[in-house]
Amino acid sequence: MAHQHSGSHRRPPSPPKPRYQRPQHTHRTKNLSAEELEKKRRQMMEFAQQRDEERESNVRRYRQQEEQEKARDTKQDRHASFIHEMKLESASTSSLEDRVKRNIHSIQRTPASLEKNFMRR
Repeated sequence: MAHQHSGSHRRPPSPPKPRYQRPQHTHRTKNLSAEELEKKRRQMMEFAQQRDEERESNVRRYRQQEEQEKARDTKQDRHASFIHEMKLESASTSSLEDRVKRNIHSIQRTPASLEKNFMRR
């Protein structure tokens, strides 16, 4: 039995996307008066100044974030070195026998491993 496609199961077509179109009249700048050219130049300078201010504020914000991260990292390093020093001290004062006693819990305790060595004990 062949399945027939009915029109009701199809999705409606997606709405057309607005496409970028290049301005048609690019030659108008040649015909602008001196006043209009000066106005456009001032507008461009204002945009450039605003962009520079935005960039400076972004750079300041990024630097503050970096300083905060560095401060946080140095605190963590201090804590990490404290634990590291404790481990070194413990290792230097403990013997092999102490280590074996501490690590006895990590020896396998499955029934198979217990049966394997029970005659040797």
